[in-house]
Amino acid sequence: MSSDTVFTSNDLAGVVVGDTAISDVQGDIGLLSYRGIDINDLVGVPFLHVVWMVLFGDWPDEQERAT
Repeated sequence: MSSDTVFTSNDLAGVVVGDTAISDVQGDIGLLSYRGIDINDLVGVPFLHVVWMVLFGDWPDEQERAT
């Protein structure tokens, strides 16, 4: 969305406030994902592994998990 585009919405529906490669929210279908992985698939994964994946875009390898 260019900076000179005017868009009006009383309830903010359809308003893009920022672009990111990290997360995707599709509220109309109830989907939240990080780096393309559904949030439900992250349940049960150790927190630090998820943080690593969100920050760096890939799962930590064995050596990175050990440190």
